[in-house]
Amino acid sequence: MLSTFETDVEGRWPYTWDEREKVLELEFPVYEYRTRLEKLRSLMDSAGIDIAIIYGGPNNDANVRYLTGWSSAFGDSFAIVSTKNDPVVITNSIFHGEPMHSNIQTCWVPDFRPLKAFGTVLKQKSIIDYVVDGLQEANRAEGRIGYVGGRRIPAMFDKALREKLPKADLVDASDLLFSLRRIKSPLEIQIIRKLAVATSAGMEAALDIAKPGFTECDLSAAAQKEMAAYGCELNPLGPKCVAGVRSAMKNVFALPGKVIKDGDLVSIDLHGQMCGYISDHNRSTVAGKATSEQIRLLEACAEAEEAGIRATGPGVMPGEIIKAMSAVVSKWGFSEWDWCTGHGFGLTLVEDPLIIPNNPKPLEAGQTFFIEPMIVPTHMGCSCFEDPILVTENGAERLTTSRVRTW
Repeated sequence: MLSTFETDVEGRWPYTWDEREKVLELEFPVYEYRTRLEKLRSLMDSAGIDIAIIYGGPNNDANVRYLTGWSSAFGDSFAIVSTKNDPVVITNSIFHGEPMHSNIQTCWVPDFRPLKAFGTVLKQKSIIDYVVDGLQEANRAEGRIGYVGGRRIPAMFDKALREKLPKADLVDASDLLFSLRRIKSPLEIQIIRKLAVATSAGMEAALDIAKPGFTECDLSAAAQKEMAAYGCELNPLGPKCVAGVRSAMKNVFALPGKVIKDGDLVSIDLHGQMCGYISDHNRSTVAGKATSEQIRLLEACAEAEEAGIRATGPGVMPGEIIKAMSAVVSKWGFSEWDWCTGHGFGLTLVEDPLIIPNNPKPLEAGQTFFIEPMIVPTHMGCSCFEDPILVTENGAERLTTSRVRTW
């Protein structure tokens, strides 16, 4: 049931919980969200925090989405989480003043408080005022308050919160959410597996036309179309399909009109997204006839990835994976151009576990990361084979199935 709190939005389609419940389209069952919430409450209790405010914006909505299902298409959102009461979601990410046109059917939290979005009204009440009102309702506008969002909270919001909550001790509680999200639940892994299938299909479509005469944009379009057919959401990170020496820049988009030539080294870097979870998948190939040096470069990188996967398992230090890959790169004589790395993923592209030297946290079963051996000689282009990896009880599983050796 909604609280007595009144918002300034007068939607012509009623958005009370009774109305929203009829059209819910949740990414996970409610029990999954409630399990996450209870785990967070336990962590908060251990940290001596009984209420927390969690920020989410269009480029940083992972924590809010993880707990509530709500994703900010634009604008800003806050979730207020208490160890005693049900959560509250406050947002100005409302299309043309209509909550029911703004995907709030994806949020399981009954107490959803929409504001008028920027551009829909001349004078708009600050979202921070609504957050303060929510804390005052809970009689928790002072004392120790968890604060989740860190440096990504807009400076004006941080300043306003501290000014309007002069008796509050805002304690950085971001690590509580990071630790909660680092091990994926069985339902999360199901989504990630579906995403891997979709991304593999996109990669195969791009590899099929990585030939002389096609353009970089042709490859990107083929991959995007195939991933969308499998249910992927639009992802602003990619695809990035690049040919020739230009591929040494790695993270650049297709150049309109750029035709792939015979003998070009081609890098295909795909990003898919499904229910907010993000994929990162790379293959390198040669259009037409490959030179012996190109084959050596590709083989070294592919072998490095295989060595890294063999080195992966619970209890392994991430640096050991880097060592395993770099040893292969060195064996092939490409140490000068070694950029072997890796990064955890989930609702954000980069999260725990970071596959970097000297990371003191050992891997755990249930973690997911992208293994990413890269050899990037600037006079040749990019060689990279990147796949999503699931750490299992006995080792590791590569989730994508795209072909590797195309030469």
